[in-house]
Amino acid sequence: MTRFLPGEIVNITITGGRIDEVSKNGIHVVLPNGTTATVELSNLEAVTVERVAPAEWPPQPGDLWRTERQPYFAMYSDGAMVLVNLGGERFSPDFVLAHGSLTLVHREEQDGGEVR
Repeated sequence: MTRFLPGEIVNITITGGRIDEVSKNGIHVVLPNGTTATVELSNLEAVTVERVAPAEWPPQPGDLWRTERQPYFAMYSDGAMVLVNLGGERFSPDFVLAHGSLTLVHREEQDGGEVR
């Protein structure tokens, strides 16, 4: 591991973290490997947080998602999750997300009332 020294200027990037908790001073993030990190946000001018995916991500079968331009239905096709637009075109969820923000409009409930 690289050794850092006090006074060095760095850019810190957390890739694929999911916000677990939000407080007035920062965010608690769960990383893809299950470990956690807390990020203090007291100096907002120097901190950039970019939203990569909505909290409901990833899509589940039966979901209805919407971009600014059109709706997409989530389903499996050949064993892979796809989003299908009204024209029947199929796209990977990551492709659609990379080209604009997605909002979950509807998610089907499983038996017993749990949301998938």
